[in-house]
Amino acid sequence: DDKPVTFQIHSLKSNISRDEIKECKKEGLDEYKTTEKLLGVLCVGWSDNLEYSGKPFKFSVANLKKLVKEQDWIGAQIIGHAGSVKAYAPKF
Repeated sequence: DDKPVTFQIHSLKSNISRDEIKECKKEGLDEYKTTEKLLGVLCVGWSDNLEYSGKPFKFSVANLKKLVKEQDWIGAQIIGHAGSVKAYAPKF
């Protein structure tokens, strides 16, 4: 399949993201745990063509954590994209 895999994510500026960050601070979580929890809130889905070990890999927070644990660059890209104002600007 030549279609790119796409992820659906919230902006870091979204209310749900801001609320999660506040909650993590209130709980006194370290940067690693905060990032882990935040990824579960930021990413709300991915395209149906994502495969893991050659098999379809459906979205769930548990599967997201598994994917990011083994492919940490994906988590970095999700966080980076979520923080990009340009990514959410309307295209004219």
